[in-house]
Amino acid sequence: MSRKIWSVAIIAILILTGCTSMGINSSGSPEILGADKIKIESKINSNILRVIKTKGGNAEKIEYLKAVSEIEDGKNKICLCQAVGFRVAQLTSQAWSDGIFRCYDIKKIRTGWNTDGVYEFFSDQMFHGEKGDLELSSDIIAVESIEGGEPTPETMLTAKDAWYEIALVNGTKLNFSWSEGKNGVYTSRFLKLRTESKNGNKSVIPEMAKERKKVEANMQRIPFNRITVEI
Repeated sequence: MSRKIWSVAIIAILILTGCTSMGINSSGSPEILGADKIKIESKINSNILRVIKTKGGNAEKIEYLKAVSEIEDGKNKICLCQAVGFRVAQLTSQAWSDGIFRCYDIKKIRTGWNTDGVYEFFSDQMFHGEKGDLELSSDIIAVESIEGGEPTPETMLTAKDAWYEIALVNGTKLNFSWSEGKNGVYTSRFLKLRTESKNGNKSVIPEMAKERKKVEANMQRIPFNRITVEI
């Protein structure tokens, strides 16, 4: 073999080995990482989530405030359930070598947080256009107890229901939890006041509104590091 041909062969080998080390698969696309290679950085330093919804599709940017804001009684507010979903998706993005969330690599999303916000974020905003709301709701999203049974009623949610499990198609599972208190997502009073309000005690609404503002600030603050991740 001539020196020129040897040079070309060596360059090709270097390119291939370099791509492997950077997390590029044989097709030239960024790969989903195995559990042994995922390094989750718990501090989120951005309010942008990048997502590819279908194979071969382009990456889209989802902005935090646009994604989690909603109108209620004529007033703009943050949907806290969608906000948690947004942060969970951001953390999950680190399972891909380029940090872009890929909907088609998700096998199952389980959570104990029994609210419509779970579906509104993951179904309507993340997966819409690939599977459709009804199919996604039954095939990918499961709202249930941690053991797989009936979830806590929406009106009685507590910190123990605050968890997500994201299962990837390569067998990796990421488990997320968040809590109350100084370093948690929720203030110590918020969930108690929420339960009282949901069960008919309207007198707590003014205090709950004040606590809610604190929770909204917790969710938006950068760096965001109030969700625990285990692989």
